[in-house]
Amino acid sequence: MDWVKEEGFIYNSMMLGFGLALKIDNCDYNKNMPLTPFVPQNVLLMPNAAVPKAVSLAEKLEKLLSDQNVQTRWFPYDFEDLERVPDLNGIDMVTVFGGDGTLLRAGHICAPLGIPILGVQAGRLSFLVELHEEDLASGIQRLIKKKITIWKAE
Repeated sequence: MDWVKEEGFIYNSMMLGFGLALKIDNCDYNKNMPLTPFVPQNVLLMPNAAVPKAVSLAEKLEKLLSDQNVQTRWFPYDFEDLERVPDLNGIDMVTVFGGDGTLLRAGHICAPLGIPILGVQAGRLSFLVELHEEDLASGIQRLIKKKITIWKAE
């Protein structure tokens, strides 16, 4: 699902289905965080440790990113140990494997640092994730070739 930015609004196809778009002109958040497109070079892989499918998809993505000379680190997330957080030093994108709960938890960790998150479905509820198992390889290729834009705070 690609994000489109035009005429002061940002939206994706799911938001259009609900008749939604985010106005980006008059928002203090956006004034404080100028956004520029980029291709990540240092990615943290953050699978939900309790979901075997999440770990398997993270392994698959690690290989895809390695083939594109993108560096990766691992942080299997454990919902039982909420105090443990990843070292995000040098990380320019976090890829989360799980459901919406895993993605929201990563958001709490990454948002204060302005680190973008790419969600990959491996859980039961996945309304917020961007990629699903069947489009993981093509989605990463589109990201590397700048056909998908990830916005990062400057």
